[in-house]
Amino acid sequence: MNGDHIEKVLRVERKNSFTEHVLCMSGWAAGDYKMNSQFANNGRFIETLVTKENTDIEPGSPYRVDSVITVYACTPALKFTLLRADSFTLYRTMPDPFYNIIFGNLNGYELTYDCSECTQSLSGNITVNATKDGTKQMLFEITMASDYLSDITILPLIGEKFLYVETGHTSGNSEYYLYHIDSLTLASYMLQVDNSALETVPKNIRNNIFKSVSMVRSLDGEFFYESHYSTDNGEGNIYGTYELMRNSSGKYIIRLGKLEWERD
Repeated sequence: MNGDHIEKVLRVERKNSFTEHVLCMSGWAAGDYKMNSQFANNGRFIETLVTKENTDIEPGSPYRVDSVITVYACTPALKFTLLRADSFTLYRTMPDPFYNIIFGNLNGYELTYDCSECTQSLSGNITVNATKDGTKQMLFEITMASDYLSDITILPLIGEKFLYVETGHTSGNSEYYLYHIDSLTLASYMLQVDNSALETVPKNIRNNIFKSVSMVRSLDGEFFYESHYSTDNGEGNIYGTYELMRNSSGKYIIRLGKLEWERD
């Protein structure tokens, strides 16, 4: 982290050299920029950098978005070879900053959200909507309390459609939620999170967890759990992954599986 610049870097060290590749990055320098990277199944590593010019302008004003997509060949030994870099530019119109924010399309419907009483560090209620042929209908509402909305993403999982919601807090903590949405009827619900596997962790460790994150999605698509604990005998971490399944009523839930823990 440097000023407004934050990044996570993959560093590959060899005997007499090392290489670095950015996994994710965001910041501001005469405009917003963000990079996300992923390992594709065909032995490719893809970096996507999106830069927006200074968007501190009035709603309805045009602004420019520049994108660069860089593709590398990647071996199992993490040796990277540049294959190509493609760039393109889009011109968009600045929307109202807190209403009709488009985040995807589903079966001909445009998915948007509205945010009431929002600032950069605090969100009021978030209303998720679907619009088709000029008709707008509310799907569900999220009460944010003291958090702010970071992102909403459409996730296709096991042949179904889900909405993955990330919220943040000025303390640096993040929370994650998963909603199922029926592609035809648009009926939706928030998935129940089953963390009962934590009962398998020794009580003296379980009762001394002071920092945890749940349902974070990794680059390979898994949802994982991680927490840190501190006892009189030392500190350590707890790790686990979640499994998507249906409960007895036919609704999807997400259940925490077998956990592992270690000492620092």
